[in-house]
Amino acid sequence: MIEGIKPSKLDEQLKKRILRELRERSKFASTATERAEIGDEFMAIGMLVDAIRQYRRAAKLEPDRCDYHTRLADAYAFGEQSARALAQYRKASRVDGSNPLPHFGIAEIYERFGKVGAAIEEYERAVALSDEDPFLRFKLAKAYDARGKRDDAKRELEAAIALSPDNAYYQQSLAKVHMQEGDFNAATVAYEKAALAARHDDFYAARLGLLYLRAGRLTEALASILTAVILAPERLMYHRLLAVTYDQAGDDDKSAQHVYLCEYLDDYDEAEARLLLRDFAGVERQG
Repeated sequence: MIEGIKPSKLDEQLKKRILRELRERSKFASTATERAEIGDEFMAIGMLVDAIRQYRRAAKLEPDRCDYHTRLADAYAFGEQSARALAQYRKASRVDGSNPLPHFGIAEIYERFGKVGAAIEEYERAVALSDEDPFLRFKLAKAYDARGKRDDAKRELEAAIALSPDNAYYQQSLAKVHMQEGDFNAATVAYEKAALAARHDDFYAARLGLLYLRAGRLTEALASILTAVILAPERLMYHRLLAVTYDQAGDDDKSAQHVYLCEYLDDYDEAEARLLLRDFAGVERQG
């Protein structure tokens, strides 16, 4: 389905046709591989019950295949059947103790129910089994941060960044931990790297600009927030941030121009602008 187009009767008819074909194929599937592949296709169109049925048959045909148990567990987790998901992830781990994915799945379930300490233990096991997977290290870092273990969180985020240096989101996550500690200089460095990795993303440019504003680096603040305005000119929030930055720089005319523009833009993100000014730039007033 093309993004932005609402589902039509044709879409529904296509889904029904695919569903009929998959169910027909499933009648003749004889191997675990075929069952698992059909299960994946059922998952892709949102037919969870059918997918679970195929994964269960695949796991029964080849009980020594960890990935079939893991896929079944994933399907249970997706369907909010957490107890069954946990049992299946544990079975998968017993089948192949060297696979990190069952531990990752267990950790996700624990986090869902607020058991962050138990989740950390499972993420640690997953990382120990696959320490060059940046996403696993990122997830462990987020769990550490949730428990207030910021040094551990920074260590894992730095490891994730070393493995995936162009991931702007990992850089942003590290910046957020630095900000929680009040280290805005280190946060600025992390956002600089994030903005460099995602040059065409207004999100990072705007936040970097506000950190420059906090530090009194007005020329850099204006350049960065102007970049955000150019990338997303329809966002009231960025014009509001730019108005405040011009005001701080003593350019009343340009500040007034962007305040005026704000009157003609959707104000859905006005509150977000206020929060960003407070949290990133330490500014409580609007331009």
